[in-house]
Amino acid sequence: MDTNNRRVRRMLAALFAFLWAVGGASLTASAHVIPLRAEPADGAVLASAPPAVRIWFDEAFTPDFSSVRVLDISGAEIAPRAIQRDATDPGLMIVTLPDLTPGVYTVLYKVLAADDGHFTQGQLVFGVGDIVIGDKAMAANSVVANSEPPVAVGEALLRWLNLIGLTGMVGGLTMLLRVVPPTLDYAGHPVERRQKLLTYVRRRIIIWMGWSGLLALAAAGGLLIWQVLSVAPTDGGLPQWGSAAARLLFHTRWGMFWLAQRRGVAVDVVDCMVASPQ
Repeated sequence: MDTNNRRVRRMLAALFAFLWAVGGASLTASAHVIPLRAEPADGAVLASAPPAVRIWFDEAFTPDFSSVRVLDISGAEIAPRAIQRDATDPGLMIVTLPDLTPGVYTVLYKVLAADDGHFTQGQLVFGVGDIVIGDKAMAANSVVANSEPPVAVGEALLRWLNLIGLTGMVGGLTMLLRVVPPTLDYAGHPVERRQKLLTYVRRRIIIWMGWSGLLALAAAGGLLIWQVLSVAPTDGGLPQWGSAAARLLFHTRWGMFWLAQRRGVAVDVVDCMVASPQ
């Protein structure tokens, strides 16, 4: 009994650590990165070409997996000199431009939120010189401004499976700690019979928690693969996919949260596997 109690306490501690990580991630997951303002502003006409475009977002973004395209009025692409995040403001993107001639330019951006791992895309249009930006110019290279790419069915399914697995673990632990012992105490069985029932029910719940944890781990692994494929070139092969996975896991806050969450679930699954045969 003492051994089982110690295992339950370890599972509880690991699950609390996991829930802390989930709670930290969920604070930022409710609203993905949103552009606040830009210089030059959308629709602005400037007397001279700006040296850079600055876009402020409401939260930090991951520069390694963010991209910017600059197009002229004909749709020809103009390569920026540099795309970087400001050293003091993690929500400020700085796009250093080459020398621009008079004309209308469209800046298309796609940024990856550092916390929740979701992309946001948008555009801004500005003019240089004595010109007028009309509706035709504004729509020449239009995309859905300031929006998230639609969530794929496969990604949504993996997220639901992950949530179902985590819910099964939390529900099992609640049953194990708060529901089963008092219920059996008032069941009117003799002490010995009550103890056998308690052991049997605990074992079944722990097995349920173990399978729920495995489901959550498998779904989370699928989400990681999905995320890697969404940020790495599709024709890059294993080396580039591996590099993208390493950068996601160890150089973004999304990756740190992912590792913390999976560690807590994995510890619980191992404890469930050890405890269930007893």
